[in-house]
Amino acid sequence: MLRIISSKANTLQEAMDEIHREVEELVGENRQRTHESTLIVFDDRQEMALHFVHFTDLLKEARGNYRDLVDLIPFHPRNKHANLKGKDVPNEEPFDYSFRSPFPTIHLLREEDIMKSERAGDTDYIRRRNRDRFHRQGLDVCRERLQACYDVEK
Repeated sequence: MLRIISSKANTLQEAMDEIHREVEELVGENRQRTHESTLIVFDDRQEMALHFVHFTDLLKEARGNYRDLVDLIPFHPRNKHANLKGKDVPNEEPFDYSFRSPFPTIHLLREEDIMKSERAGDTDYIRRRNRDRFHRQGLDVCRERLQACYDVEK
């Protein structure tokens, strides 16, 4: 089951505290096991959303005791795969949209579930298939689909 929460944080520290609580709920000693992963969605005007790449770097450093128990996957309207690897690449490509979302979002995944998936089959195949699918769709379709998330009838 997936848990989705809308962040109430207004500062970087509040966001860090909120994420720590969610990590604790997901993998801590007192976890309820009511969900397998968590999406934390941030308002795009919040402090951490404005400096999202730096924010996610801080988060990964702050995992502390949970480093081997949880993975943090960042999604953002302007994410690029190269940015996630510390490179600045100016050109956009369709596969970048696999890490994009209408609002800055952190996906918390339990490492045990990731490992279970990897043992079950060829996870590299899934990545290759998805990359090919995004490239076949093309950049214009990817842009239109993300934009459609914002175009809500009033």
